[in-house]
Amino acid sequence: MTVEVIYQDAYCLVVAKPNNLLVHHGYHARNKSDEQSLLQLLASQHGQRFYPVHRLDRKTSGILLLAKKTTDVAPFQKLFTTKDIQKTYYGVVRGFAPDSKTINSPVKGRDARVYKEAETVLTRLANIRLDIPVNPMIRLDTVS
Repeated sequence: MTVEVIYQDAYCLVVAKPNNLLVHHGYHARNKSDEQSLLQLLASQHGQRFYPVHRLDRKTSGILLLAKKTTDVAPFQKLFTTKDIQKTYYGVVRGFAPDSKTINSPVKGRDARVYKEAETVLTRLANIRLDIPVNPMIRLDTVS
């Protein structure tokens, strides 16, 4: 598998991570040791190591920013913290979604006792009705 590079310069590499691909093998990860991670694929493809600035879950496809040096990871992460860089996710939802919704739900940090504030702003871009039954019907506008 070849990972698509979207952008690169002296400090970073931006790639399109496909879904169902681990970014890296973790100590507690339940994954197959024989499958290559994104970082392993990139190392083979480019002959050097890269360091993820943020994360995307295995099942999530999307744009991933990687630093070329470990010393550049923290300055890039600070750009996310100060909102100089923002993440935008597009998803296909099965069921119903409101026109807009803001979800304030903290996420667990590396220490499971520590939570980080997180806000998700949902805006429905389009709506399509398919004649395919969905069971059970879960309405997003009733989830808090």
